[in-house]
Parts: sequence; C-alpha cells; structure tokens
Amino acid sequence: MLIFRPTPEARQLIPSDSTEDFRVDLMQQVKEGIQLYEVCVRATAEDADTLVVVGGIYMRSPFVASAYEDGVSLFQHPR
Repeated sequence: MLIFRPTPEARQLIPSDSTEDFRVDLMQQVKEGIQLYEVCVRATAEDADTLVVVGGIYMRSPFVASAYEDGVSLFQHPR
C-alpha cells in the first residue's frame, strides 16, 4: 500500500485559518522545487505502524490554475 505523507513544509503552506480559496493560496505559496509529499510503504503487512520512504513528490514547475478545469470540467463525486 502506498501512503502519501505531506512534508512538514507542505503542511505549513496554507494556514488552517485561511479564508482564501485554497487555489489562490496554492498559486501564491507552492513554489517550484519544494517537496510536497513523501511516498511511503509499510515495512511489513503485520507492522502497520512502520513506514519506509521510497520516494517523493516535488513541484517541477510553478503551480498554475486552469480556467477549463476550474470552470468547465466538473465531476460529481458520490456522497
């Protein structure tokens, strides 16, 4: 099982009391080169608490918004 664990730096990008649209915060705060997540796996099936870091997810370019995806391409999620 893959587990994506936000890095401490990523957790501090958007304040928990922010009233901004989170996309605005992302555009302003997420910079090229930062690591957003550690990619982890469980060491063994029996040991659910021990995670091994096998990689990371980094921003390779600036975060951009897409007018098409933000305004046209909408998905209804099941409730």
